[in-house]
Formats: sequence, C-alpha cells, structure tokens
Amino acid sequence: MKNLFKIAFTLVLGFMLFNCTNKEQQPEKIDLIDNSANVNKLINAFDLLVDKSLANSNLSDDELGKLFMDEAKKSGLNIVKVEQKNPIRVKSNDSSQKFSNEYLKFSDEIQNAPSYPKKEEFKNSLTKLNADVLNSTISIKEKQILVDNIRFMVAFVDWMEKLEQSKNVATKGKKSWWKRWGKCVAGTLGGAITTGLEGCGIGAGVGGAIGTAAAGVGVVPGVVGGCVAGGVVGIVGGGLKGASESC
Repeated sequence: MKNLFKIAFTLVLGFMLFNCTNKEQQPEKIDLIDNSANVNKLINAFDLLVDKSLANSNLSDDELGKLFMDEAKKSGLNIVKVEQKNPIRVKSNDSSQKFSNEYLKFSDEIQNAPSYPKKEEFKNSLTKLNADVLNSTISIKEKQILVDNIRFMVAFVDWMEKLEQSKNVATKGKKSWWKRWGKCVAGTLGGAITTGLEGCGIGAGVGGAIGTAAAGVGVVPGVVGGCVAGGVVGIVGGGLKGASESC
C-alpha cells in the first residue's frame, strides 16, 4: 500500500513539475494594440482632402499635402519627421539591417495591389497576409507595424470604392475604377507606408509602433507622408472626374 502511495505521489509531483516547466517555456503572449481609431482619422483626412480638391481644381499637390498634415495634426495623429529627404530601403544582406527578411517579404505584399485585376482579390490577399503575419515568428514590433499597415490599406481601398459610388462618376464604356486608377493609387500608397516617407520629410503615423523598428536614418514605416497624400488625392480626384487613366 505504501508503495502504491509513493508511486501515486511521484506521478502527481512529476506532472506538476512538467506543467510548471511547460508554462515557463511557453512564449509570453503579447496582445497587439488596436489602432483602428488612427486608421479612421487618416481616412477622414483623405476624405476632407478629396472634397477640397474637387471644389478647387487649382490646388497643387504640395498645397493638398500641407492641408493633409494640418488635418492630421488637428485629429491628434502621431506626426513623424526625418532629416534625410531620401529614405533608403536597407537591403537584406546589409549588416546594419534592423528588419527581418520575413518582415520585408510581408511588406512587399502590401504594395502589390497593381498585380490584382480586382479590388476584392487584393483585399482577400491582405486578409490572408494578416493571418500569416500573426502566425509568424517576427518580433512584436514588426507585427504591430504590418498589422496597422494592412488595416489601413483595407480601409483605404474600401474608401476609394465608396467615393467612386458616391460621386456618381460616369463610367459607361470605361474600365472599372480599380483598373483605371484604383490599383495604381493603392500600390503607390502601399509602397509609401512600407518603405518610408518617400522624400516627404514629414508624415502622419498609421499606428502606435511608428518607427520602432526603423532601419536607418530616414526610414520610418507606417507613415503617410504629406507629399504622398497630396499626390494620391490628385490622382483620385482625376479619376473621380472621369479621367480615363489618371494614374
């Protein structure tokens, strides 16, 4: 009987020790920040800019960019500045690189809108990409930037489609808005938020992890530059006015 008790006690103790060791070995779960509020503020800024652009066709891209930054500041978005005017994308074999190769691969997919013939196909690819990012082994900081950028791009392409529908643009006999200008705009903006400030020097942050994994001076992922916003709005405005190919 004593032997049976010893065996039972040993098994229970072993199980408890195994359980504790298992818990210690499991990686700590860190929840990502929900930056959807920032995304909505950015979309609202673009919405305001398009209205101003359509009301006054004389506004230049630079003026639109300044208006975008003014609106971003008013709404309380993170404002990011860099000294270097020409951001550099650090190559994967550069010893100073601070981004993982997997992060760079994910980022490339965010700016791949032009390769998709339909808007929904691009959105579906972003949904899959988001799941891949969350299930990956990249750092929490890289995940945060990518998830924020993906959320922004999904909201942005949905916003462009609503604009096309609400402005009642005459499209009879023309290509779809996505083929005429949408995918080009999405590709341009996707490239801007994943590779840096595109020479703007100042931009509004998409999420809360802006610049935390920046690779080198001037590289600030997750930022919509003022000059990029101005150019994008100019293209969108041209498309809404019925330009056959505005991008």
